[in-house]
Amino acid sequence: MPDLIAFIHRRSALMIGGLLLLLVLLVWVSGSLSRQVAFDQLQESGVAELNRYANSLGVTLSRYEFIPELLSTNPLLRDFLQDKRDEQVSQQLNLYLQKMNEVSNTSDIYLLDSLGTTVAASNWHLPTTFIGNNYNFRPYYTQAMEGRRGRYYALGLSSQRRGYYFSYPITDAEDIIGVIVIKISLSDVELQWNSTRLPGQPDLVVTDPQGVVFISTNPQWLYHSMQPLGPVDQQRVRLERRYGDHALGTLNARAGLLPEALKDSPARILVIDEQRRPRSYLVNSLMMEDAGWQVHLLSVTEPVRNQVLTTVIITAALFVIVALLLLFLIERIRYIRNLRQAHDLLESRVISRTADLSKTNQQLLAEVEERQRTEQMLRQTQDELIQAAKLAVMGQMSAGINHELNQPLAAIRSYAENAQKFLQRGREVNTSANLAEIVSLTEHMSKIVAQFKVFARKSSGTLVSVSVNACLNAALNIIAPQLRQQRVQWSVQGSELDLYVLGDMVRLEQVLINLLSNALHAMDGFDTKQLTVSISKLDDKVVITVHDSGKGIDEALIEKIFEPFFTTKDVTQGLGLGLSISHRIIESMQGRMRAENHSQGGAIFRIELQQSQAQEGDQIA
Repeated sequence: MPDLIAFIHRRSALMIGGLLLLLVLLVWVSGSLSRQVAFDQLQESGVAELNRYANSLGVTLSRYEFIPELLSTNPLLRDFLQDKRDEQVSQQLNLYLQKMNEVSNTSDIYLLDSLGTTVAASNWHLPTTFIGNNYNFRPYYTQAMEGRRGRYYALGLSSQRRGYYFSYPITDAEDIIGVIVIKISLSDVELQWNSTRLPGQPDLVVTDPQGVVFISTNPQWLYHSMQPLGPVDQQRVRLERRYGDHALGTLNARAGLLPEALKDSPARILVIDEQRRPRSYLVNSLMMEDAGWQVHLLSVTEPVRNQVLTTVIITAALFVIVALLLLFLIERIRYIRNLRQAHDLLESRVISRTADLSKTNQQLLAEVEERQRTEQMLRQTQDELIQAAKLAVMGQMSAGINHELNQPLAAIRSYAENAQKFLQRGREVNTSANLAEIVSLTEHMSKIVAQFKVFARKSSGTLVSVSVNACLNAALNIIAPQLRQQRVQWSVQGSELDLYVLGDMVRLEQVLINLLSNALHAMDGFDTKQLTVSISKLDDKVVITVHDSGKGIDEALIEKIFEPFFTTKDVTQGLGLGLSISHRIIESMQGRMRAENHSQGGAIFRIELQQSQAQEGDQIA
């Protein structure tokens, strides 16, 4: 029979292990597939959005591309460039440019002579007029003087407004005598994009040939380069005065790991620090050859992670539900089969015994009555023994668990409440630390519960080297919330000695927690609460004392405090098993524990354990 039970347990363990392995595999596969699908969807929507924005920008620029060429055909410009001394013609030209600027909805229109000096402008009447300014350093001037259309992006030197410039040469026969320039505002493009962009949608960025952001739906990225500019690019930006005196920053965009699903796509992953926090983007880019720009669509990858997490959770939940149903059906079938086998066995035994009894009925009549009386007495005695054992075990377990787990449970609740507040405030590091403490406390509680089995049997005789400081720190960590709540002034003396003893770490922590908890109860009602824990060495012994500032112990009761079920507390605060269990734990570690009243008031509990010179965790036979 024991072999059969062991076989059933092994088979159940193998089944559970297989289900866990299958769960891990299923979660990994579902997570990978979900991540691939999410990135595919993000890439597909990103490419569509990028094309839409790029087409919109291209249409906007093409709308103004031929205006300079059209203006250059006006003979008024050519005549004025040939003879600029006529003020009446000059005023007439300024008014003409002003009117054309209003009609074409451009930002500015101005006329440069062959040396690059502005001789007429649509803003002639404004304090920031371009008239008299020389722009021969601008590429759109040099491009037009070479006889071709000019295109250039820059920050206006006078207006300090971003603009895109179109230029065209004005010729006299084969000579170029001037350049007509129009400027369109790029702020209007951003305004149009932001008006149609919904919250949470990808950010759009347009960079110049040097990689500097000059159009963006994120204002904080303007005038920042994607990567730090090299010396050549910095020199070119300074010579062209593209951004005037505006200081350029850098986003320090770093390349991230591109998912396998997008290895064959032109997309890339960039990581940008935002408010001291790295954020990952899926970036799709498109080159605008005519303007020399690159349009980038940056889609945050956080929705991918959220989608993967949701898929994994749903998959795991469904698997657990199906697995539980499967296990329930298997156990149900096994139970019915075992019940049928037991029923058949019982029937066969009844038939067999009935046949034997019918043959020997006459011989056993005299013995039946005596056996019935004996069987009744044995059954009654057996029931009483079983009931007594049950009550004893239940009393010890319930008392121990109630006494030893109150502090860890309170600490777990405190850490959980703090973790909830940290999570609401977005402090993920603090939340993770609190959750780690909760995991540690639950593991500690499981170890404490496991130790209750030791109380009913003798120790195995195997001891290990245990750090006293580690045990004391663990106990204080559990009691610390109550110490702070009750405003107890506590101190540890002798921790610098770093002593080791022969014993069990969990059980020693349990004893220290019990003594510290009793000390807190002893100081209830006192205004000044002082708790002192000291560690010292006496010959080959390590002495641990816990001293409280309570009223002390009645001298007549000191000899009884280690007896089971003896307590001076209210019945709601304990059953009197804490000190008894602690005393047995110390004795099982070949130590000694006693209590006395301190000369300065309060009670002092003294523990003496054998010192160990071995490293922590080494077993001592």
